[in-house]
Amino acid sequence: MKPKRKIKFSTILCSFITYIIALPIQTVFFFIGLLAKVLKLNNIFIFLSKYWSLLFFKIIGIKLKAYGLENIEKNKNYLIVANHASYYDIAAIMYFMPNTIWVANKRFFKVLFFGALLKEMDTIPIDSKKINETILKINERSKKLRKNRSSSIAIFPEGTRTLDGNIHKFKRGFISIWENTKFDLLPVTINGTYIVKPKWSFLIYYKKEISLYFHKPIPYEIIDKYDHKEILENIKGIIEKDYENPNIS
Repeated sequence: MKPKRKIKFSTILCSFITYIIALPIQTVFFFIGLLAKVLKLNNIFIFLSKYWSLLFFKIIGIKLKAYGLENIEKNKNYLIVANHASYYDIAAIMYFMPNTIWVANKRFFKVLFFGALLKEMDTIPIDSKKINETILKINERSKKLRKNRSSSIAIFPEGTRTLDGNIHKFKRGFISIWENTKFDLLPVTINGTYIVKPKWSFLIYYKKEISLYFHKPIPYEIIDKYDHKEILENIKGIIEKDYENPNIS
């Protein structure tokens, strides 16, 4: 059952600004970024990715705030794992870590515009029916990223956006990715995006601030010290610790 929300004037205004102003501007950014990618102008592409991400929030007056950025080392690869509530989770993370490659279900590549965006961002498609092929792609990408040590891989372990605002069970697939990338794992807690644009809503709701907590990275070496169930529970616990549950029913 979808939660009910009151439609305020701020909601109508945010929705209008997003769909009539922000999205067309972001589309222009998208094609300029695509051109930069084709011309191999990587610095321009990263710059556009960063400010493409910020653009939506700036236009409707939402502040992005980050905690724990001191935990991130420059010139180091990470496997980023975060809770997932909205399409804008990607934009929020990419503002602070623009040189990030995402892992997503292959079905999203068929979505108009969004699929093209995923391809531009070099997103790694996951096919649960061809897991060996998926792992091979991740291995190949990891080897390339090690040469460019400022790049990271990101995944949402829940597999899909939450419908109720709660953080749901983490799937084991990200542990396989961790085993194959051999990157340190960076847990990230995202607060506020469920309020702004939940999965079940077309409307955009105003929120003064979206916050991200970048927790201390977990060294790859610990993966052999615990079983998979313990790893799932521990990482989910870290992310939940700073999660502000919207408690919408």
